[in-house]
Amino acid sequence: MLKLFLLIVAMIFVSTLVEAQCIAGSCEDGKGTYLFTDGSQYTGEFLKGLPDGEGEWTYPKGEKVKGLFKKGLPVGEDVFAKANTSNKVGCLSGNCRTGIGVHVNEAGQKYVGYFRKGQPSGKGVCYYPNGQRYDGQWKNGLRHGNGTLYHGKTKKIGIWKEGVFDHLEDAKVEKMGKTKGNRFAVVIGIADYKKMDVLDYSDDDAYSFYQYLENGNHEKIPDDNIRFLIDQNATAISIKKALEEVARKATENDEIIIYYSGHGIAKAIIPYESDGKTGLVTHQEISSILKKSKATSKTLFIDACNKMKTGANVDQLDGLGKDMNVFYSSSVGQNSLESNELKQGVFSYFLVQGLNGAADVNVDGSITNNELFDYIFENVQTYTEQRQLPTFAAKRLDPFGK
Repeated sequence: MLKLFLLIVAMIFVSTLVEAQCIAGSCEDGKGTYLFTDGSQYTGEFLKGLPDGEGEWTYPKGEKVKGLFKKGLPVGEDVFAKANTSNKVGCLSGNCRTGIGVHVNEAGQKYVGYFRKGQPSGKGVCYYPNGQRYDGQWKNGLRHGNGTLYHGKTKKIGIWKEGVFDHLEDAKVEKMGKTKGNRFAVVIGIADYKKMDVLDYSDDDAYSFYQYLENGNHEKIPDDNIRFLIDQNATAISIKKALEEVARKATENDEIIIYYSGHGIAKAIIPYESDGKTGLVTHQEISSILKKSKATSKTLFIDACNKMKTGANVDQLDGLGKDMNVFYSSSVGQNSLESNELKQGVFSYFLVQGLNGAADVNVDGSITNNELFDYIFENVQTYTEQRQLPTFAAKRLDPFGK
């Protein structure tokens, strides 16, 4: 798999002056350090031979970029986009025919993402010489589908068709606001369970929400303030530890954001190693941890089924703390659905769309809880034909406002 990674995503600008090798830890499944032929070095989490999770990329001249990777490609800020200091054009690395690659055209536009029949098709990021960046879907070399065009501190969010921006009423051009105090976040996504059915998109949901935290309409949250747990790293112990860490760090003017996508039942989320009956993390436990924090704004987004299963060992105390905002993906007794068309959980998809500006109905640059929930509820219940109805409980208002 490491050879496949080298073919797909390694930035090879210098011929083989260094022997490519795993120099520490596990570079197959686990944490390790891999040295590439151009002298670049990656230290972090691996899955099936690909950088996958938190990691740090070090270039031959010593520059470092820290971030998240999924299936060998960076999430959020694209570390590979900074690697090409030459004037080379064409396919710089990977498979620019049918696969994942990095390509620069004669106009200086740099594309990192998926290709089909030699054209950008699927998910990808394009960097333009004028400083713009488009992050979204492509088809036959053109922007096509959901995407965001960034330019300085403004962004345009919406639907693109054959390279042309469409659906103006569904998108906004807005300033990224600043927050009072600091933000802390725990982002959890579990798709590949140890003892339960595998989910299709829960890990994608978590990466999407993380990308919102990195690039959304707010001041960037420092990496040190985000705990990111995916699949086997999202055990009950690690989830509670991450919650306790942000609860301890946050002060009175700060905000705490908790996001979860995975299996769940009423009043509990299900960690990686659980069988769905024992070893659960109850909402009451989450509440108890967050109540200890001095943060005045605590918001939870839970994208999980909301049914009670026979035999589950769940604390029957009601819900979460009274000082918290809680967005549930479904009502009690309902499943939370995933969509092959959206390639995400339905709730998570519209949550991120809403936070990225679509929920700002009065276009004032501020998204209230009511605006966000109204947007999510309307779109989720319409998309699922009434099979999934999100719910919302709040005591503190508008953590996403000005």
